[in-house]
Amino acid sequence: MLFSSVGLVMTGVVMWVFVSHNDTPVVRASGRELSYVLLSGVFLCYAMTFVFVLKPSAVVCGIQRFGLGFCFAVVYSALLTKTNRIARIFNAGKRTAKRPSFITPKSQLCICFFIVSIQVFV
Repeated sequence: MLFSSVGLVMTGVVMWVFVSHNDTPVVRASGRELSYVLLSGVFLCYAMTFVFVLKPSAVVCGIQRFGLGFCFAVVYSALLTKTNRIARIFNAGKRTAKRPSFITPKSQLCICFFIVSIQVFV
C-alpha cells in the first residue's frame, strides 16, 4: 500500500509538471496527448491496489476484474501507439520525404482508444 501511495503521488507530480509546462518543446516533442493517456493508465494501475484490498462483494469483484485489464490496456495501448508512430516516422524518412499518415495527435488518440476498446469488448 505504501508503494502504491508513493506511486500515486509521484505520478500526480509528473502529471502536474506536464500540465504546468504544457507548451514547452520538450513536452510537445514527447507526444503530450499520449503521455497524458500513459500517465493516466499508470495512475489507475497504482489506484487498483486499493480496490484489491476492499472487502469482496459483487461490485468490488467486477471492478477488480475489469479494472486490472483496463488499466494495463490503457498503458500498453499508449506505449504501442507511441512506438509505432516513431517507427513509422523513421521508416518513412528513409524512403521518402512525405509525412506518414495517422501521426497527428488526434489520430493517435483514436488509435489508442480503438486498442483499448478491443480490450473492453473482449
